[in-house]
Amino acid sequence: MEANKTNIYRLGGFALFFLLGLLVASFFGNTASTPKPQQESVYDHVIRTGVIRCGYAVWPPVIVRDPNTGELSGIFHDYVEALGRALHVKIEWAKEIDMGTYIQDLNDRKFDLECAGGWPDALRGKQLYYTRPIFYLPYYLYARADDSRFDRSLEAINAPDVRFATMDGDFSSIVHDEMFPQANVVSLPSTVSFSELLMAVSYNKADVTSMDAFSGEPFLQANPGKLHRIPLPPLRIIPNNLSVPRGETDFLNMLNTATDALINDGVIDRILDKYSLQQGSLFRIGKPYEVQRP
Repeated sequence: MEANKTNIYRLGGFALFFLLGLLVASFFGNTASTPKPQQESVYDHVIRTGVIRCGYAVWPPVIVRDPNTGELSGIFHDYVEALGRALHVKIEWAKEIDMGTYIQDLNDRKFDLECAGGWPDALRGKQLYYTRPIFYLPYYLYARADDSRFDRSLEAINAPDVRFATMDGDFSSIVHDEMFPQANVVSLPSTVSFSELLMAVSYNKADVTSMDAFSGEPFLQANPGKLHRIPLPPLRIIPNNLSVPRGETDFLNMLNTATDALINDGVIDRILDKYSLQQGSLFRIGKPYEVQRP
């Protein structure tokens, strides 16, 4: 009798453990098979909220910030605001970007759109999408006014005794790595202004740097006798556009369609005419119907 009771207890214990095992397996199985909620696309978020959140960098005349009021203006400010009006959405100037982290920040959805010029290149294009450009910008090399070592050949820059000023995450770093890898790097943090690259050269902390015409030419005028633009053709002709998170094709197509309309309707030309731009500081986008055919 006692043996039978013991067997019954054992069978009951086994049954209990068996049931518990089924419950645990069922719980974890259901958990593993339950799909994670899909993140809302940027396009759907913009359509739902009626707002595009911009990340921006202060870079006159592309983005200008009034030191007294904090109010923003500039070519890309006006362009993006025109996009907002065309699309019937509000533009929120949400975050000033860090040049060293903005690509990851954009893909992490800390803002919806990089609204300060884009500057695409092959490496960045692996991580972002880019809209149509609204103009092209020449990109030059600058050295001290009394230093003519590099005036006739770019090869003279690619040497260990040459100090090349770069900024973390900036196009100057890409130029150094791709064109002048032998030059010694004088690296500046991404938190300083772009003019600090030119200041590093003028104060003999570096020998040469690269800079867009928007930033370089006004510095030459404001600081005569300090620097000169190396008299060689531009290193690059850079499209200026908006950066879109990777994978956001619907958002990209919406922005491209609206940008095409602004170019063809003359809105972009009127924005560029509004600002005092030096001759040759940029190249405008030609309209398709203005192309001369043979």
